Amino acid sequence: MPNTQTPSFETAFQEIEELIHFLDDGKVTLEEAISAFERGAHLVQYCKKKLSEGSMRVSKIKSEVLAGDDVVLEPLFEKAPSNPPFPS
Repeated sequence: MPNTQTPSFETAFQEIEELIHFLDDGKVTLEEAISAFERGAHLVQYCKKKLSEGSMRVSKIKSEVLAGDDVVLEPLFEKAPSNPPFPS
């Protein structure tokens, strides 16, 4: 399952879901399961990094926008979504 290209966040997330289904099927060898788990762990790490980078970019944009004006940015949601994409 090695992938030498850098996937988009969405592609990596989709692959994580596919790996979960692959492992849930239970019809895999131990070596296949370990390889799938390892790939999934790397993809989760990659997705967390991309989310962190995105969050920093949004924070930077917000600070640049707010630095020059008396603009107030309203939250998009009243509260955080009840089922985030990754467990904490």
